[in-house]
Amino acid sequence: MRARPPCSKKTSARRDQADETMSVDLDPPYPDESLFSVVARYMEDLRVGNKVRFLKNLFGYQQRLSVTLAYGLERVADETRHVWGLSSDELAEQLTLYPYYAALLPMTLRDGLLVAMRQKQRKPSPLIVHSTLRYCEDCRATDRAAGRPEYWRRSHLLPGVMLCLEHGRCLSEISSKELHFLISWPTLQSLSEMDAHPIALDPNPAQFDAWERVARACVWLLNNRVSTDVGATLAQFKVTAWRAGYTFGPRDLDCRRLTRHFIEFYGEPYLLHSGSLPTIGNNNWLAKAVNGHLPPRFTTRAVLVAIFMASLRERDSGVIWPTCPNSIAYHGPEHIVEHRTRIKGGRFAGKCSCGFRFTYSRTEAGVPQDVRPTLYGHSHAELARKLERTGATLTDIANVIGVSPKVVSRLLKGNARVAAS
Repeated sequence: MRARPPCSKKTSARRDQADETMSVDLDPPYPDESLFSVVARYMEDLRVGNKVRFLKNLFGYQQRLSVTLAYGLERVADETRHVWGLSSDELAEQLTLYPYYAALLPMTLRDGLLVAMRQKQRKPSPLIVHSTLRYCEDCRATDRAAGRPEYWRRSHLLPGVMLCLEHGRCLSEISSKELHFLISWPTLQSLSEMDAHPIALDPNPAQFDAWERVARACVWLLNNRVSTDVGATLAQFKVTAWRAGYTFGPRDLDCRRLTRHFIEFYGEPYLLHSGSLPTIGNNNWLAKAVNGHLPPRFTTRAVLVAIFMASLRERDSGVIWPTCPNSIAYHGPEHIVEHRTRIKGGRFAGKCSCGFRFTYSRTEAGVPQDVRPTLYGHSHAELARKLERTGATLTDIANVIGVSPKVVSRLLKGNARVAAS
């Protein structure tokens, strides 16, 4: 802990004012600093004797440490008007994690959360927040080198963020569930080495990249004041998972296999540490998210699923359920076949309601590749008879349909379903 200089008369006066009534002369926040960090620095610098009374005067009620959000902001805005000139909503936007949560909340919950933060209310029940103090050792060193106090950064406090984007290293943390921290409001520079520990989850390079993508997404939501329609986003997840090959049938998802790959993508220690480890099965929270039923209050989980689904869109698994390659069928293009099975030689067999059957090696965006017809259906027989009535020869018909003259002959004899030659 750094040595304290003797108090000047001005500092002593500010301290007396803070202890006895209320001091609104808070320091300007540093870039990305949290409101609780500014207040904690002020109390330490002025050696506020009665922190409980000071915090009650500032927030309007007995305020405990709130890492992610803050409440009673109308009182804070009123008491700091002459130094900051920020409204309660501006305090929420600029000095708390409100923008991160609000970005993924429906308008009613978003507005309700903002109202709660203005008044003397605690955490609104519909919102799931995680209060963990995290920091970067390199950022602390940067602060010391710049001659400024070490301070808590909002981007490090975001749930699910385990690394510093500026320095590319894992953060250190201490849980604010510890009672003395809820009361004491610690500054970063007052923490001893015994109070915190580095996050040691040992990711592989791919998992570290996934963590970094989550961190970038979370920081982007925090700083860009966006509003995302989570319902519309969740509605796309099922199609994305299906197109990536996680399927039991034309529309049924294999959520058990999807869950295993989701855990491999981030690593079980990371998901457990962030409170988002799904159980293996077809009815866990991940299955609910993919099927569009994740409650909007689970902000971190929505981000994790979105990043994972984005990774699925970046690659074609080659095993997506196929569309029917019969171009002359009445159902038209992009019709999904009703049955698919895996056969010998690493190939698949497909069967469509139009009567067309075929084998194929893989799919590209759902289109079967290396198709080998095994059975022709009604559409081929009807087109062959139609062409015959116009006077076309067997060879002409074969060229149009794309089959051999022998197959055409069998189709014209009344066989609606003819095996491919």
